[in-house]
Amino acid sequence: MLLIGLLAVGIGWIVSSLHVYLRDTAQVLAVVLTFWFWFTPIFITESMIPPRWRFVLRANPLAYLVRAYRDRLLSSRAPSLREMAIVGAYALAAFVAGGFSSVTSSVASPMCCEAGRRNASAGRIERGAGEAASRAGV
Repeated sequence: MLLIGLLAVGIGWIVSSLHVYLRDTAQVLAVVLTFWFWFTPIFITESMIPPRWRFVLRANPLAYLVRAYRDRLLSSRAPSLREMAIVGAYALAAFVAGGFSSVTSSVASPMCCEAGRRNASAGRIERGAGEAASRAGV
């Protein structure tokens, strides 16, 4: 569970950092998550996947997690430590990369700074208009 949480938070930070610069990130993420779902062997076994497409399973961290849950729930085998180490490496890499991207995008985002300046100037304009209206007795 911890590994899934680290992976999810890391990917969430990366995607949210990208969303600051690229506004279509949500639409792209929906497509990527759909493909990721179909490339994760949840309802089928790995032996049903053609050999030429098995490289996708080796690059998919959720395939290792599904295999670990399947081993634990459907048989009495413990998950492979090697596979859990692979998932841990993916999760830690995503978490660290997401942390760095989140910090750098929030500190050095030109859109955030520009939006902040725009909101601050709009607030001054609204306050100025409100003060003028109150002085005029409106």
